[in-house]
Amino acid sequence: MFLPIFLIGMSKNCYKSLKNNLDYLIKFKEMTNLNIKICIVDSDSVDGTKQYCKKLEEENKIEKFIEVDKLEEKYRSRIKRLALSRNEGLNFIKKEMNQDSIFVPMDMDLDLFSLTSFDALKNIFKSFIESDSDCLFPYSIPYYYDIFALRKQGWVKNNNI
Repeated sequence: MFLPIFLIGMSKNCYKSLKNNLDYLIKFKEMTNLNIKICIVDSDSVDGTKQYCKKLEEENKIEKFIEVDKLEEKYRSRIKRLALSRNEGLNFIKKEMNQDSIFVPMDMDLDLFSLTSFDALKNIFKSFIESDSDCLFPYSIPYYYDIFALRKQGWVKNNNI
């Protein structure tokens, strides 16, 4: 069995893209021998996102659904709300994660997998396992996407964090 790959998705009112992403990941998980663990952290959704995630958790299709509501009332900054949501996901995985695990943060309001075959995704994960990496952060060209990743000067043209 492969080491655990923790996919932690953050959501808020993104039912359509979240459903597409989770449907893809659940099917991928069922069709591979990778040790995929999915957790969704939701903040204040009112569009069906919560109900869908609760159903998937009850059916054991995702490992964990975490609700962190009323963040918008407390914090005006979207960045702050995302950071707090990500921390909730990290709190979940630190109970299960060990030295031999991979962490993949996901922003569920994006269409993450419509252009990705199962074989391509499996090869990405296997390359991380074989390279002894422990984290996979998404990026986009020409800009580095993940707002919380540590960055080295010169990695991207416009790095403002």
